[in-house]
Amino acid sequence: MKSSLSLLPVLFLFSCATDPGSLPVPVEQAGNVVVSVNNALAADIYLDRTPTGLRSPAILENVPVGDHVVHVFLPEYGLDSATVTVTDGQSTSVPFTLTRVPTGVLDVGSSPSGASVYVNGVRFGYTPLTINGLPEGSYLVKLKKNSYAEIAETVEVQASSLSSVDPVLTWAGHMPVMEHFSNTSCVPCVEADVRIEEVLIDFGIKQCASISYHADYPSPDDPMYLAAKIENDARMDFYNIITVPAVAIDGHRPEFFTYDELEDSLRALIAERRLLGPSVLLDIRPNHEWGQSTIEGTVELEAVGSPDSDLELRIALIEREIVYAQPPGVNGQTRFIDVFRAYDPSHQGTSIALATGEKRSVPYGFARQSSWGRHLAVVAFLQRTSDQSIVQAAWTVYPE
Repeated sequence: MKSSLSLLPVLFLFSCATDPGSLPVPVEQAGNVVVSVNNALAADIYLDRTPTGLRSPAILENVPVGDHVVHVFLPEYGLDSATVTVTDGQSTSVPFTLTRVPTGVLDVGSSPSGASVYVNGVRFGYTPLTINGLPEGSYLVKLKKNSYAEIAETVEVQASSLSSVDPVLTWAGHMPVMEHFSNTSCVPCVEADVRIEEVLIDFGIKQCASISYHADYPSPDDPMYLAAKIENDARMDFYNIITVPAVAIDGHRPEFFTYDELEDSLRALIAERRLLGPSVLLDIRPNHEWGQSTIEGTVELEAVGSPDSDLELRIALIEREIVYAQPPGVNGQTRFIDVFRAYDPSHQGTSIALATGEKRSVPYGFARQSSWGRHLAVVAFLQRTSDQSIVQAAWTVYPE
């Protein structure tokens, strides 16, 4: 049975609005990165260890300001990297020089398949995967897949030889979802958000997913509420939330009167939910590329136990961090994490019925909005309609 939320002091019950004609916008500074390889070689380009889908020479547009790592890979020439500092509104050139070297072949599998393959920290694809033309040498190969423990092996690749990795993946524990509700003019929400982030950091991205919704009170002019009014309202109604701050872990809402009680309750609930055994395994396979207008991929489901028949799959898009130059509300807060942006196909989710052993792929696609930044992630979770419990979740923060 779902517990009710006890209210924090009534400081947050006042209402104050920003000027509805001039809503603040997030700070989104970006520049371009120009990547080239000697003699105009067509090498695969990776940004921050993730494939861009581009080959050199190419321009990576709208890269967030700050330090980034650029990798290039070309079979028989090798893998090289460089750190680049992106400046707002500027183009920064990153030239590479690759040399043909003796190479071998690396064959990577896993049971089950579909694990992300990282070689020396760079994601090359999904198992089963064959990487041709890898320069001889020692490589750290990591396999990552939601619902499973990470595998790491050191592999020696020799010239004109085949090396292989093919481990059996093991269950890593239940992935809870923390859904937190806030508003830019809610004074107690500031400290609540601090405590929530501390809990999330301590557990880590492999142990708990996160979605932050914004309510229409105390101020209806919260820009993150206005950006997705229908969905934010629907999620508040789903849990019958009448005030903020509020939190649900896997659909279960803890009672709290103080911030310490809030933090203690969240830690206890997450630790308890992590021990749940699997009934359905969940994974996400994103397949969008850099600069693509649609954020798309598939959610992979596998029933390994006897799953409930009243399950709904919800697929949400979040922005990992939003920073405003000026506070968008009266509580003074300028930084917000894991902010909800959209559901696909809707907040109502998709009914899922699986027989034991059955597998299913559910596609998703979000049309990129100009107001969204680059720090986007997808969260997928299966939720029972009978008691609102979330039975399993995955997000692209891990394994990405």
